[in-house]
Amino acid sequence: MSITTDISTTMKDQLLQFGLERYITIPIFLIVGMLLGYITVGAILLGFWEHWDFFSGFYFSFITMMTVGFGDIVPVKQEYYLFDLLYIIVGLAITTMCVDLVGIQYIRKIHYFGRAIKDARYALVNVGGRMVHIPDLMRYASVLHQKYGEKRQGRKIRLKGAYVPEDLPLIRYIDYGSLASGDFDFIPDDHDKLEERLSAV
Repeated sequence: MSITTDISTTMKDQLLQFGLERYITIPIFLIVGMLLGYITVGAILLGFWEHWDFFSGFYFSFITMMTVGFGDIVPVKQEYYLFDLLYIIVGLAITTMCVDLVGIQYIRKIHYFGRAIKDARYALVNVGGRMVHIPDLMRYASVLHQKYGEKRQGRKIRLKGAYVPEDLPLIRYIDYGSLASGDFDFIPDDHDKLEERLSAV
């Protein structure tokens, strides 16, 4: 009894840590087990109705519940069409519910994990024997990089904004058909000569 209490207390502590104490979670193994159980029941029923072996029935049920539907195995007994249709409709509802439950659980975990990361800005880090907040550490790193970081010679470093290719001025001439259809040997290196040649055309 004390082991169960310890596990329950540990789980509650973990849920409190991530802010999930008010949510009830359904184990994923139970959800997958329920889905596989329904597919297995369908495999048995379809095997009985359609005179299929178990694996053919399981294959049809699985492919149908996962909405793949290859169409290589189909029910042919018309007297069981209504039951087949009912099985498929209920199965698709169960499959949707299972996928939704698993998705909600993971989205919730990711949401609260993101909140925990946001709270990391208040964390302290030991740097050279001093306790420093993370934002201060990032500012110090930025200042040190600007002061002592590698400097490129001959090129302008642009830190903010969208990437701009170096040959951007040439891109505006792409729409001219005479350039695209002919040889490219006549394109001068100087942009002014190129503009003169384009205005003459």
